[in-house]
Amino acid sequence: MVCDGKNDGYSTSEKIGTVKEAGGIGLVHITDQNGAIASYYGDFPATVISSKDGVTILQYINSTR
Repeated sequence: MVCDGKNDGYSTSEKIGTVKEAGGIGLVHITDQNGAIASYYGDFPATVISSKDGVTILQYINSTR
């Protein structure tokens, strides 16, 4: 799952919980929220990236449809 966290107020941990509940197997959280850093999220594969880097990932995803 790729989540664009623009001004939504949810933390990466909260998003992980939602993705897990929906049966997701991983998360890429795009955010420029202060304090948002890559961290260890237990046994769930997740990462946090900046919106600048997120543009590249979203372009790739949209080019492979």
